[in-house]
Amino acid sequence: MAHQGAKGGARRRCIALGAALGVSALGGDAHAQTRCPAPTGASAALADVDAEARLAFLRGVMTDQAARAKTWTWVWSGIGFGLAAGQYALIPLVPKDKRFEEAFEATAGLYIPAGIAVLPLRVRDDRETLEQFLADTETPAGPMASCLRIERAEELVALSADDEAMHTNVLQHVITIVLSAGYAAILGFGFKDKVGMAWNGGSAVVLGETQLLTSPTGAVSALERYRRGDLGVAAPARVSFGLEPLGVAPGLAIGARF
Repeated sequence: MAHQGAKGGARRRCIALGAALGVSALGGDAHAQTRCPAPTGASAALADVDAEARLAFLRGVMTDQAARAKTWTWVWSGIGFGLAAGQYALIPLVPKDKRFEEAFEATAGLYIPAGIAVLPLRVRDDRETLEQFLADTETPAGPMASCLRIERAEELVALSADDEAMHTNVLQHVITIVLSAGYAAILGFGFKDKVGMAWNGGSAVVLGETQLLTSPTGAVSALERYRRGDLGVAAPARVSFGLEPLGVAPGLAIGARF
């Protein structure tokens, strides 16, 4: 009987040990990292990165670029309105035969905020869309369909990156130069003001190019890093300066990035 009791106790200890190991294994599975497929064209190494790490990276890109886009939008809209207001204020001070020309030059300053309003950077709206989607797919038990959340975030970052690239492509530089030349031609030939043509035309080119060169493009470079599976690169400083190709002609320009 004692021998049987000892055997029974041994069996109970084995059962308890097996149960403990089972619970431990379940706990390990509960904390296992989630793997999601890499998008088309991305490195296969990206699929080995934990889904939560991928989502955190993508959300960080959107948050960072939305803040930069907001700063860029307000700064350049303020510059445009400021230029217009300053020149409108000068109208009573210039000779009467120059007042219409001064009003024309002042109105031209409104092109900057008008252009931003018509063709805004979409990253701010895309970030709101992403955050709303993530909120809608969050439950008390945890996030729903992690890979679906990753896929949606990848899609919105890609759309924002395409939009940033479109805002700074060669066509935008050409448009800036053509519009500046047209503005200068009106001053030179319409108002017969050669000095105003040279000064204002040149200023328009400089302002237009500076606006393009300071446009946020971080989503473009971040998406390239993401597709390589490189999620550890720190974001650039809020504003950085450096030499870069002029874009519309041979030469270099001092570029700034918000």
